[in-house]
Amino acid sequence: MTTAPNPKEDVAAFPSRRDRPYPSGGCYRDDRPGMSLRDYFAAKAIPAIIEVCRGDTMDGMQQADYFAGRAYEIADAMIRARQESSHGQT
Repeated sequence: MTTAPNPKEDVAAFPSRRDRPYPSGGCYRDDRPGMSLRDYFAAKAIPAIIEVCRGDTMDGMQQADYFAGRAYEIADAMIRARQESSHGQT
């Protein structure tokens, strides 16, 4: 199992920031962090993992745990590659 990248360096995939009106007037800032980039990368990896593992003989829960674990290993590798490629860039 790989070590997860530094969570402080894991950015949000879909943050949103907008002003929302109060019913009585005025507005407030609604900041939503969105999902983490790690979760986004893991979700994107799942279809490929399922395709590659089609026909494996694991039971359902064992298979789900395997898929999830591999998806996060791929996501962690993607984040490490992203961090390494951005070092030295300004």
